[in-house]
Amino acid sequence: MHYCVLMVIVTTTRRKAAADTITGQAGTASPEDLGHAQCIREQTEDHMYNGHPSKNYWNVSLWINNDEGLYRLALECIKAKRGPGARRAAAEMMLTALVETGEGCAHPHTPDGAPYTVASIQHAMRGMER
Repeated sequence: MHYCVLMVIVTTTRRKAAADTITGQAGTASPEDLGHAQCIREQTEDHMYNGHPSKNYWNVSLWINNDEGLYRLALECIKAKRGPGARRAAAEMMLTALVETGEGCAHPHTPDGAPYTVASIQHAMRGMER
């Protein structure tokens, strides 16, 4: 199952890159190429979940960016980490805090049931100020 998800992400990334390449050369691209690029963009957007690469990333981001307590925790973790790999370290720190405060739950999840992971938390932290 993980292989299938990875394949969709890789395929989606390649489609988006192809669409960007074609539309970036609008002066030399034929109308057929531009139509194909639009088709590729629509397919890419269909594989996205409200601009996020997966439903899990979207759900975790929704909660972290809209729940005041989670948002403040994320900001505290970001401010505590500096240097290369700081966002990943901040996401790991936040996940640890969620595990510790989750009443013994080793695998914390959003109220909707989406699991918090280092990758999903790191994705949700994009654009947050230090």
